[in-house]
Amino acid sequence: MPCFGRQPRILTKPTNSSTFSSDTSSLWLENGKMRRSISSLSKIEPSNLYGAAETSHVHVEDVWREVRTLERHRSASSRYREIGRTMEPVIDFFTRYSPVLDIAVQSGPNIAALVWGSLKAVLVVAQTSINYFYFIDKAMTKLSDLLNLSRQYEQLYAEETRVRYALSHLYDEIFLFLEKIRIAVTAKSWRIFFKNIQRSFDSDFNENVSHIERYTHIFNEEVTLAHRKRLDVSSRNIERVVGSIYFENTSLNYRVESREVYEHKSLLLGWLSQVDFAEDLERNLNKRTPGTGRWLLDTVRFKQWTRPSPDTSGALWINGIPGSGKSVLSATVIEYLKRNNETTPIAYFYCDSGDASKKSTLNICGSILSQLVMQLPTTPTSVSEAYNTATRYGRQHIATSDNLFEVAQDVVSSLPAVYIVLDALDECENSAEVASCFASIARNVSSLRLCIFSRNVAAIGMELEGVPTIQLAASLIQQDINNYLSRSLDQLPGKGTKAQDQAYTKISRASDGMFLFAALAVQNLSHAVDSKSVLEAITSIPAELDGMYSQALEKLGSQSLHRRNLARKILLWVCCSTRPLFWKELQSALSWDDTKEMLEEDQRPFQDSVLDLCHPLIEFRANKDTFHVVHFSVREFLCNTPRHTSLSAASSRLLVSPPIANQEIAQVSLTVLTMAPIRHNINVDLRLFPLARYATENWCKHLTLSSFDQGLCKTYDIFSASPATRSTWITRFLLWNKDSSPLQRLVRLQKEVREWKSGSSQNTNNKSLAAEDLADIQRGLIDLGEMPQSQNAGSISGFERDIIIRDLARSYTMAGTIDLGIQLFETALSRLQKLRGMDSVSTVWLLNSLGIFYDQKNLTKQALETQLEALAIQEKHLPADHLDTTLTINELGRVMRHLGRYKEAEAYHLRALQTLRKVLPESDGQIVWTLNTLARSYRREGRTEEALKLHRQALEGQTKLLGKDHPHTIWTMGDIARCLRDLDKLQPAVEILQTVREYRVHTLGQLHPDTLWTLNDIGLLLESQGKVEQAKTLHSEALDGQVAVLGAEHTHTLWTISALERLELASPSK
Repeated sequence: MPCFGRQPRILTKPTNSSTFSSDTSSLWLENGKMRRSISSLSKIEPSNLYGAAETSHVHVEDVWREVRTLERHRSASSRYREIGRTMEPVIDFFTRYSPVLDIAVQSGPNIAALVWGSLKAVLVVAQTSINYFYFIDKAMTKLSDLLNLSRQYEQLYAEETRVRYALSHLYDEIFLFLEKIRIAVTAKSWRIFFKNIQRSFDSDFNENVSHIERYTHIFNEEVTLAHRKRLDVSSRNIERVVGSIYFENTSLNYRVESREVYEHKSLLLGWLSQVDFAEDLERNLNKRTPGTGRWLLDTVRFKQWTRPSPDTSGALWINGIPGSGKSVLSATVIEYLKRNNETTPIAYFYCDSGDASKKSTLNICGSILSQLVMQLPTTPTSVSEAYNTATRYGRQHIATSDNLFEVAQDVVSSLPAVYIVLDALDECENSAEVASCFASIARNVSSLRLCIFSRNVAAIGMELEGVPTIQLAASLIQQDINNYLSRSLDQLPGKGTKAQDQAYTKISRASDGMFLFAALAVQNLSHAVDSKSVLEAITSIPAELDGMYSQALEKLGSQSLHRRNLARKILLWVCCSTRPLFWKELQSALSWDDTKEMLEEDQRPFQDSVLDLCHPLIEFRANKDTFHVVHFSVREFLCNTPRHTSLSAASSRLLVSPPIANQEIAQVSLTVLTMAPIRHNINVDLRLFPLARYATENWCKHLTLSSFDQGLCKTYDIFSASPATRSTWITRFLLWNKDSSPLQRLVRLQKEVREWKSGSSQNTNNKSLAAEDLADIQRGLIDLGEMPQSQNAGSISGFERDIIIRDLARSYTMAGTIDLGIQLFETALSRLQKLRGMDSVSTVWLLNSLGIFYDQKNLTKQALETQLEALAIQEKHLPADHLDTTLTINELGRVMRHLGRYKEAEAYHLRALQTLRKVLPESDGQIVWTLNTLARSYRREGRTEEALKLHRQALEGQTKLLGKDHPHTIWTMGDIARCLRDLDKLQPAVEILQTVREYRVHTLGQLHPDTLWTLNDIGLLLESQGKVEQAKTLHSEALDGQVAVLGAEHTHTLWTISALERLELASPSK
């Protein structure tokens, strides 16, 4: 059946999607009012219902079709266009609960069909009258609001009897309300109803709505009581665990804990991690066959690991081949630890190569820390300090500069015992780094018990050298596999037959220690209908896991062309997306028409069809509404094309080539971003355009990973042709991105896109941002700054923004377009001052930015006036130790230095440093930056030794925070070289500058202006050493690059020409 309009969220069988299941159904039906309602419904004759000929066959899809028809029928009205959104919670409610009525009646008409028939009839009549439509819209809006709220509580308090009874009364009233509407629109009475619609709504239906609201109030009261009951239960559990004496001291604090403290801890946990760690554990426990995994718990090494002693290692490495059941075994270990160590904190993490949030070192450490904090009565000081530092910067997410591994070691060392389990470590981005960091903590802190599950990867093995190991050999796992086979085969038809015994023997032998192989083989047998087909199935079982995957591909290859094309798209998107796709996202992506190069709504596939087509390679996780490959090895198989030489031609076309796959995803993503409702809209409705967020966050990544293609290049040109489209995308990116430094990531992505566009990443001249990229980022920042604080709060920190502004100013200068940047900021400042007032704090960042740009253009006095204006506003409205104020103070110090007023510059920097050291650790980026600027002022004053000491301290901090080849780290190395030059230590200065040049070539490119200027710096030092010819060679190389990149009239070019002329005059040959 074609897909019309918005699909209901629950696409599986309704009885499986109900949160209350059979218990709630029986509870609901015990209600007397509901029994009467069902009784009246069961007596309905189909002929009495409007549209009698169709009613008994009406389904939810028919209702959605009428919703879409109504939207088209009255498309001129914005209210009509929203009717689908209004109706969705109502239709979803009946999707989940109409089967309860069918079960209760068990005879007569299909009650679910009558429910859908009533809604369809209402919608059909609504097409004929705008007055009637407003009644429907008003009624359904009320129901939608109530159902949206009640469903959330339904999921949270499903096990609470009083809540369930209250909710049953609420749902009864909703069904009775529908019954009243149904009567009103029967064939005999709907015209009368239409004539008196206003009176009917005000008099008759208001009573029903009032009842619904009354029961909603009762339900909310029950929810409040249930919540208090849970808190009391939690308190009793704490008392039982930690003892009555400890409880006497802590329970009082817990009970009087203010709402602010509770919210603070919630925000802290959200800052540490947004990964749902518990879902992975639950999913793997559900996969486990009862009784399996016990052998691991009984091994000597595992028992030694669980019992800390000076003679045993704190770490344990359990490794095995792909598909050997490591993740299920890790779930068994976690469950065992939880059951036998009720008072000991236990943290765990499941890495996933297909989910960017589950494979980064930062997220792994953040999740482990968040779990430990959740299990402790008070938040450790080191965690609170790290969080407070981040919030002062305005960061809502963890960053490298938070030094989380140091924090984790501090937390672990404060506990008498703690367990950490890491699964699938080989799937994270830097498995060796993660293994090294956690193993180091285990070696340094005797209270930590660390267990790592992974493949036997050499990089991990090197970091875990000397750690006790359990290798999952086939002989250890086989009994578990046999138990799984016995249970699984017993659930299939033909239990006890000779054919099934043969199947057991064949699969057991072929599995060779691979649970995944056995599971796939059992799935193949599930289609057998008799002993003959069982024997045929086991005969076709391949010898290895790749053979299983090949068999699944061959099955897909035998499908029709249309189904093969759909399967190719499914595998492509699921394997190469940067994170698991939600169903609506995937459904939208699959509607891409290759011929028309656009998304076609009527080509959105059904969820069941997608699952059926790509089973068993793809799985759907209903609790997360996301699609995944069934195992990491599936992605490896599909993306490693060269090893599949035995596949048929049709099946081979289903394999995934990452460059081509990324090309197609980038094409779709860019097309989505250029759609009229999206391209200039910051607040996109994701219900209407479900792929918009994924496209916004990931198109750059897919583009740069794709093979270069003229068609894709054309699509990119269409997207990038509009400055408004580009800046809107940047603003959305900054709002939605969860990185700790989204601006830095944005700059990096833009550079990578430039390299891709050039057709070769070796074109080093494109490693700097183009002028239009600079303006795009600037416009994006301006748009973000003009948004209400509630929408953009925490998207970027003030310090990060100022760093980017400084880089923008320098890049504008290099491009010769600094006036454009100044004009954009001046216009934005004027607009914002008119909107929010001359002394609004929201204008300060624009004043600071203008000051930086004025200073870059050598309008130093104008820069000073602007920065002083910014400081006056901050001192009026912000506390003295506010970090944004210290940013302005530091900028004033820079301007004073450029004016030659070094004592005043020093005073400003010391003032900023004094404030920063009160609230930030010495290793913080803002303190490091302040030390650097203070050192530059000292050097200008002639205090070179003091400057050198501070620069070296800053270099150590930057190297740790940013890396040795970061542009800011390289600048500090150049500062150290200048100090050494001033101290007449020329050769060490030359050596440092040569390293600076190497780093800049690697990071910025050989023709970047900063790289070329480094040649000039080295040339000056060589000239001072009397090495004139070597100096001339370097200056000449710099000149060639400067003429090509900056032009013959640029100040850098003219300086180099002057230096060469001077050297020519000084040459002995002259």
